[in-house]
Amino acid sequence: MKIVLVGNCQVGKLSEIIPLLNRSISICHVKQVHIPDQSDMDKTLFFQALEDADVILTHKVNDDYYLDYVRTKFLLTKYRDKIKTVTNFWFNGYDPSYMLLKNAGGKVIEGPLGPNFFYHIVSGYCLG
Repeated sequence: MKIVLVGNCQVGKLSEIIPLLNRSISICHVKQVHIPDQSDMDKTLFFQALEDADVILTHKVNDDYYLDYVRTKFLLTKYRDKIKTVTNFWFNGYDPSYMLLKNAGGKVIEGPLGPNFFYHIVSGYCLG
């Protein structure tokens, strides 16, 4: 069985664990949605993997997420029979001051460290 994983950083670890639970499972693609595609080829490979997969295991990705093609609603529209959703666990205990900033249009802003900003730096900047 070929599986595509779509979600946050947890799908990286799931891709290591799932084949250990069942050797007949092959992870054919891992799409960590917080990492933007580096090229059109990355996006093409993702769509090819979705077509080839028997199952698409995905976290619930919001309808306003900046990469429209990883949104759960979009995936369900194209691949309804293949989709299985799993709970998205968020733990910020190690880095509780991480945050995402969005522009007025709702798009995630990228900074020098990618999409992650530190609350204390942003709030200090806003305070002048």
